[in-house]
Amino acid sequence: MIQGTEILRLEGVTKTFPNGNEKLVLFEPIDFSVNIGDSISIMGESASGKSTLLHIAAGLEKPTTGKVFWKHETEEKDVFLLRDSEISKLRNLYIGFIFQNNFLLEDFSPLENIMVPALISGESIKNSKQKATALLEEFKLDYLASRPVGALSGGEKQRVAICRALVNGPRLIFADEPTGALDHDNAQAVEDLLVSFAAQGRCALVLVTHNPEFASKCSIRYRIAGRRLVKDGI
Repeated sequence: MIQGTEILRLEGVTKTFPNGNEKLVLFEPIDFSVNIGDSISIMGESASGKSTLLHIAAGLEKPTTGKVFWKHETEEKDVFLLRDSEISKLRNLYIGFIFQNNFLLEDFSPLENIMVPALISGESIKNSKQKATALLEEFKLDYLASRPVGALSGGEKQRVAICRALVNGPRLIFADEPTGALDHDNAQAVEDLLVSFAAQGRCALVLVTHNPEFASKCSIRYRIAGRRLVKDGI
């Protein structure tokens, strides 16, 4: 798959919630596409629906109406027509997740944490370890490989979480406030890593953030305002 190739498309996606005898409209129909090489930020006020939209695009939450398509090479999948097991399999193979909480397994070393998605996808222990080691080296974190997770700083934990998200070579990364709990220097390092991966054409990044500085580093910027997804500058 080459840079500029479409990998995600939302068509007419809406989300409503019951509100007494009425319905609360979180956002009105959204059409949205993502290509390899894109780094996309989505901003908006609290409770505007940013994270919900991200979860819908990632197949974690169903829209009220509309469709979500994931594309890989020549295949296109209408996500919510798939069985849950099929969604989970595709998500593990082609999609990476990074959240504000790193969700590292405290009883595992950083190396073992990174290996987990590869093992789940069916890789051998040997290959999983090789992939995890290569990522730690690429991010200059190999010195952390065997340290207890509890001994890592917040920035180190989040960078290990990024390696874990990348171990299966995902073409699409969803990040929900990934630097919200980090100090400025560590946040800058994580931000630059994520945006650079997309810029190199290794993946596409879809980011939800409250941080305008982080959003400004992305190649395409959106905001949710008035229940609509609006491109920055429009």
